[in-house]
Amino acid sequence: MSKILSKFLDLALHTFLAWFLKISILALIPYLIIKGDYLFTFAAIIAFILTIIPSILQRTYKVHLPWEMDLIISLVIYLHTFCGEILYFYEKIPIWDDIMHFMGTAVIAILAFMVVYTFHFTGKLKLTLPFIFLFTFVFALAIGTIWEILEFGIDQIFGRTTQYGLEDTMWDFIADFMGGLFASLIGVLYIKKSKPLERSKFTKPLRMILKRKS
Repeated sequence: MSKILSKFLDLALHTFLAWFLKISILALIPYLIIKGDYLFTFAAIIAFILTIIPSILQRTYKVHLPWEMDLIISLVIYLHTFCGEILYFYEKIPIWDDIMHFMGTAVIAILAFMVVYTFHFTGKLKLTLPFIFLFTFVFALAIGTIWEILEFGIDQIFGRTTQYGLEDTMWDFIADFMGGLFASLIGVLYIKKSKPLERSKFTKPLRMILKRKS
């Protein structure tokens, strides 16, 4: 009984933390509108939508992403929007941008690994574990590259300063490389060391979505 209560309290705590981060991002929107920063207002709206995707999946498909993923996604977006932009961590902490690139790319890689491994697990694709690793790693790098292109476009069109020259861009790419590599390796090690029941739980959310679609 005590274990069940402890597990419930642990889940409740992490759910509260995840929603606290989501609501904090949502609260930025009226502040940014009053401030007149409409570009970042749009970015904050997109950020909030990204944080509630797990809840949308739960309501639409009756599936539950692991609470760890929900919390990590919300945390990374909160650190970028609220801490990075509103509290000016990007200016105050020199390596904050690299930290965000590492964490953001790692989260993307984990999600990509979950998707491609689920397709393999369900037999829709027959892939080797090294290929799954390679796909996850390259996909994460591609998203990091697209992010840099978007930053460059924003600077050119809106006169912002999200990039500080070639050296800054290269360190961003290095952080993307390390984040994608780290998460891809963790994914491979998890699959190799985990038991069949754990791998089944890992792939369950996407399997349920695919089952509803079929």
